[in-house]
Amino acid sequence: MAALGESAGRRAAQFVGRAAAGGARQDLRQDLRISGLPRTATHDDVWRLLRRLNIAGANRVYLHYNRFKPTGVAFVSLANLQASQPAQEALRLSHMSTFPLAVRAHSIEAPGRTRGVEGREEAMRRGIVTGTGADAGIAERGTAVVLSGCPGRWYHTHVRVSLCEGFELRDAGEATIVAVVPPSGKAPAVTSRWLVRMASESEAHRFARKVHRTIVTSSNKEYLIHADVVY
Repeated sequence: MAALGESAGRRAAQFVGRAAAGGARQDLRQDLRISGLPRTATHDDVWRLLRRLNIAGANRVYLHYNRFKPTGVAFVSLANLQASQPAQEALRLSHMSTFPLAVRAHSIEAPGRTRGVEGREEAMRRGIVTGTGADAGIAERGTAVVLSGCPGRWYHTHVRVSLCEGFELRDAGEATIVAVVPPSGKAPAVTSRWLVRMASESEAHRFARKVHRTIVTSSNKEYLIHADVVY
């Protein structure tokens, strides 16, 4: 009986140990929300800031977008909780381009964390792209271009024929031109937005330079197109 009691005790101790370890693993991830950044700030700018402040344990940096427009907010994922408080203190005393920064702990949903690669592609094919959230909800960095100001009745073929001729897009088997859906509950806009996925970063910049401020005509109305590379 004593042996049975000792065996049960060991199993209980092992269970508690595993549970504690599991809880510790769950707490190892800690995200920070940094606001007050210039809206022109890039991922590299945030990484340089972290290195300048000697902030250790940073794993990932995400920029927050609202319909593909940067909001001046970034999220930093840290490897452990021990790094969180020193990082917050250092960031609160820092500036970027004379902008004072505000920081707080914050949990985020990283882009594609639940969808996976296939899920993101399916969302692209179905046109479920809002451009809002961490990294605008897309995986591309510097190879996607968002077009705004397009005629509201345009379809994918209009974008391809009117603006994309002579440029190298991503593999034709993937959703290369995707409509940016308007916010839920808002009336249809007279203009439309589109995300165009290019074959390379250099091609994305070439496309954006060429298309930006292009005027197109549809139904006897003129539309001024804006093109911006999504970083």
